[in-house]
Amino acid sequence: MPGELAAVADAIAAAYFSCLSNMGQEGPANFAALQGNPDIAVQQSRMLGEYVTIVALALQPFSTFSGEKLRLLCTGLLGAAEAIARELQAGKVTDTEARTVFSKLIVGSLRAA
Repeated sequence: MPGELAAVADAIAAAYFSCLSNMGQEGPANFAALQGNPDIAVQQSRMLGEYVTIVALALQPFSTFSGEKLRLLCTGLLGAAEAIARELQAGKVTDTEARTVFSKLIVGSLRAA
């Protein structure tokens, strides 16, 4: 099962950073600029909630947490991914480094839980 967890974590990391790459350099700036629009803010909140739900479902088989605790863990992982993404966009890390570190954070979080 540990090998399976690593594969799932790698897939989650690849999906997150591929999406970021597809948005381009201007993506996060556009995302931030639209936060002032209440309708867009609601949509962004829903989108992030859906992301957390998808990740929680993918990680559930590997976790001793369930329900709200797993959702909270996945929310924290999303925060970590966003912080790593800022480092990537600032040119401080490579895409490969970002994916690898995020994947290891996922695995480490579940093993520690």
